[in-house]
Amino acid sequence: MDDSSVKADAFAYMIFKIKDNQISQPYWIESYNLEVGFENSHYTYDFDDSVVAFIIKETVVDILEDEKDGFLIYFGTWAGQEVEGLTIDGIRPEVVPVKLENKTYYFWFYLEAEWKDKVKKINWSDFTYQQIIDQLKIRY
Repeated sequence: MDDSSVKADAFAYMIFKIKDNQISQPYWIESYNLEVGFENSHYTYDFDDSVVAFIIKETVVDILEDEKDGFLIYFGTWAGQEVEGLTIDGIRPEVVPVKLENKTYYFWFYLEAEWKDKVKKINWSDFTYQQIIDQLKIRY
C-alpha cells in the first residue's frame, strides 16, 4: 500500500507487559492528535523541551500507574529529524519512524532507561526545563 493513501489525524500506541515470555493484554492505550503530538509536541518550543515534557509526564503525572510495576517507560513523539540524534546521558533511544500522508513522524522510547536514577534526584517541586536538560545530558 502506498503511504500517500493513508489518511489519519491521530497516532495511537499500546503498552504491554511481558512476563515469563508471555505478552499481556494492553494495559495502557493512548493516542495523540498528529498536529499536537508530533508537530507541536505538547506546545513546546524545541526538541529538548519536548523530551523534558515527556519525561515529566512519565515521572510525575503517570507515576501512579507505573509505580506498582517498578519501572517506567520513557517515550515521546516528534515531527522533525532531530530525534535521530537524540541521546539522554549519552544513550540513544529506539526510534520508530511513522509515515503518514507523505510525511515522516517519529516515536522514540527507552525500555531500559539506564539514566533513571538521575531522574530520581531531580527536585520536582522546583526545577526548570534547562536544569533537567543539563542534569540528564539531553542532546540532539
